Amino acid sequence: MKVAKYTALQMDVMKSTSQHLEDLIRKFEVSKTRHEVKCHNILTSMKLYGLDFDFKPLSELNSRIKDYDLVVTLGGDGTFLRAASFILDGTPIMGINTDSERSHCFFASYNPRVYLIDPKMIWSKISEKEYTIIKRTRIQIVFHRPTAEGEKLEPWEGVYALNEILYADLDVGKSSYFRLSVDDKEFVPYKSSGILVSTGRNNS
Repeated sequence: MKVAKYTALQMDVMKSTSQHLEDLIRKFEVSKTRHEVKCHNILTSMKLYGLDFDFKPLSELNSRIKDYDLVVTLGGDGTFLRAASFILDGTPIMGINTDSERSHCFFASYNPRVYLIDPKMIWSKISEKEYTIIKRTRIQIVFHRPTAEGEKLEPWEGVYALNEILYADLDVGKSSYFRLSVDDKEFVPYKSSGILVSTGRNNS
């Protein structure tokens, strides 16, 4: 048996004729331009409103986020989930869907189209506390490594996830033995390619 996994874009490309492929590429170029324009407008509105903020592309987000009043993501659910995993404290996060014409988001559900005439209205409503905070459950995974004595395990690094956590080897062909315990109750060790733990908000 052979199992293969493809993204929606890969499937479109595989089924496409040359003309359809050109249309598909053009569609993504339009989507990219739309995203860049909305990001520019939103960042400009933040400056005009006099907000003190730090801006980081997702590719440069490599450190923990804490001690901020608000985290705002510009993009889709992937951007939102990635940023949320770096938040250590209770900092609220708001996701703005910058391509709402093409994509539907569960987390980055804030649609800026209503405020395109005057994007500063977004920050005005926040400063006037015209918003609702919705609390979501997150998962934390803490890695442990042996101490110098080799007996006890000490916490190494914590990782947070709003959606799900997959603990597995990078080589999908490898399997490992796992010992799983819940509330100090240990289950029978078993061999598997990985463990997937999800929150109730998983949208995969």
